[in-house]
Amino acid sequence: MKINNLKENPEWKNLPCSKSDNCFHCKCKKQYDSIPREDFTVKEFDLDGNYVGDKVISEITLHTKDKDEVIGWSF
Repeated sequence: MKINNLKENPEWKNLPCSKSDNCFHCKCKKQYDSIPREDFTVKEFDLDGNYVGDKVISEITLHTKDKDEVIGWSF
């Protein structure tokens, strides 16, 4: 899997854990850990909703904001 915009050392990793339910560091780690690392398959449909086939996703692009927090990804 190729992951675009993946930083080896994101800024949030340098922040301390506040050991609270609202810890920014822990939130960022959970989001970072949820990034797919292996190729995966999705079902494709045409505009009428008819199944077209399967597509293997082997590249994604991360979307981040402050302190390199992962807020989503696309393929």
